[in-house]
Amino acid sequence: VETYERKVLRSSIIYPSVIKELDVSFQNTPEFERKNYRVIRKVLELANGGEVVVVAEPNRILGLSRFQNFKDVRSVVFSLEGNYWEVFISDSFISERKPPKEIISNFGGVDFLSLVRFRNGFPEVYKKGFDGYEIKKHLKSVFGDLDEQKVKKISKLVEEVLKLSHGALMVITTPEMAMQESARLSSRLFRVNPFSLFDGVNNVKLDLLRSIASIDGAFIVDVDGVCYGIGIILDGDVSVAEKSSRGARYNSSVRYIESRNNKALAIVISDDGMVDIVSSDEINNRKIELEIESLMSENIIVL
Repeated sequence: VETYERKVLRSSIIYPSVIKELDVSFQNTPEFERKNYRVIRKVLELANGGEVVVVAEPNRILGLSRFQNFKDVRSVVFSLEGNYWEVFISDSFISERKPPKEIISNFGGVDFLSLVRFRNGFPEVYKKGFDGYEIKKHLKSVFGDLDEQKVKKISKLVEEVLKLSHGALMVITTPEMAMQESARLSSRLFRVNPFSLFDGVNNVKLDLLRSIASIDGAFIVDVDGVCYGIGIILDGDVSVAEKSSRGARYNSSVRYIESRNNKALAIVISDDGMVDIVSSDEINNRKIELEIESLMSENIIVL
């Protein structure tokens, strides 16, 4: 149910542990069966993008209500936006364990904890936001014993790009390769002289970063935070490590990084804030996974 009448659906279904009085109750409660998908889609449209939520039991829809009515009720929420499903819980777990605020979402004044999300039908562990350890690990893998100050600079750039309200693609490489690639791809980008994205040691030039990250294409920086090219259309041969469930930004990064012989790293930030780090290690791991899946499908190995 990605779109309905050419509009992206943003809707939620709540499964409360206790059913309270509903704002709108249905006389004929539609069951969750394939034959009822048109009715269910229409009901989701009624709760599109606001504080109204579809209230359901495990096997049927009961009606509509406001989130606020279930503020004190333990609940599970399925939130839909386009081709993303996300599963949340509302529980005393939130106040008792104090999980990171990055995985807390607020619906109608009620805090919910994110458990897992589904992208194009595939489940993925929630990893929204900035993960300094992962970035540091990949930088060390690609560039070896990188100076700690340079690691902090790149991490700071990623952290700031994440604060933007749109996706972005940043390629990180050595100064020599950054210069070489900007010259090679000169017909596909805005030709610029190298410029630093930092004012001082760790102060990011935020306005400048927002500007270069806002246009289509990638921007290429070296490990010192110097930018060599903006609006880059990445090239590379088709790779078996690409994912049909992912968009052009991610798959173009896979093709490009695979052709760079472990001399570059790509940070892919989706419009919803999800972060993917594309490196040679990640691509090789993906190929191993595909090989295992192939062997399992042929019953050559059994796990």
